[in-house]
Amino acid sequence: MSKLRAFSSPQLDQMSTGNGETSSLEGVASNVMVLLKLIQEQNKAAIEENNGRSPQPVAGMLAILDYVRNRIEKAHNSIGKKREAELRRCNTELRRSNIPPHGIRPPDAAGEEKARQRKELMASSAAKKSLEVMCSSLGKEKEIMAMELARKVGEVAGLEELVNDLKAQNASLLAKVLTCAAEHRDKKSAGAERVPEPTGNNAAALQERNRTLSEQLLKSFSILSGIC
Repeated sequence: MSKLRAFSSPQLDQMSTGNGETSSLEGVASNVMVLLKLIQEQNKAAIEENNGRSPQPVAGMLAILDYVRNRIEKAHNSIGKKREAELRRCNTELRRSNIPPHGIRPPDAAGEEKARQRKELMASSAAKKSLEVMCSSLGKEKEIMAMELARKVGEVAGLEELVNDLKAQNASLLAKVLTCAAEHRDKKSAGAERVPEPTGNNAAALQERNRTLSEQLLKSFSILSGIC
C-alpha cells in the first residue's frame, strides 16, 4: 500500500501546475505509464489483501486521467486552431489567385449556361422523338391486331354460316331419304299384291336384294340423323 500512496496527490498537484497552460503532449506518455503502474499495483493489492480498492490511489488514478484528458483536449484544440488558421490563409490565397489580372476577362459563365441548356434541350428533343416513334409503333401494332381480329371474326362468321347451310342441306336430304323410303315401302307392298309370289331361286334373290336395300337405307338414315 505504501507504493500506492507514493503516486498520490502531491505528485499530481505538481503535474497539474507545472505546464497547465501548455497545449503540447509532453509528459502525457509518462503520466500514462504512471497510471498503468498504479492500476497494476492496485490489482495486486486487491488480490493480496482481498479488501477492495483504497480511496486514495483511486483518487490519484482519476486525477491522472483528468490531467491526461485535459492535455489531450488542449492539444486537439491547438491543432484545430492551427488548421483553421491555415485554411483561412489558403482560402485567402485562393481568392487572390482567382482575381484575374488587369485586362484579362473571366470565362463567360452565361455562355456556359447557354451551352448546358442547349445540351439539355437537345437531349429532351431526342427523348421526345424516341417516345413518338415508340407510340407510333404501338399504334401500328394496335391497328394490325385489330385487323387480324376482324379477319378472325369474319372467318368465324363464315364458318357458322357454312355449318348452318350444311345443317339445312342435311335436313333436306334426310327428308328426301325418308320420302324415298316411304315410296319404296309403298311400291313394295303394291308390287307384292299385284305380282304373284315368286318361287325357287328368284324369290330368294329378290328377298336378298330387298334386305340389302333396306340395310343401306337404314345406314343412310342413321348417318344423316347423326349429322343433324
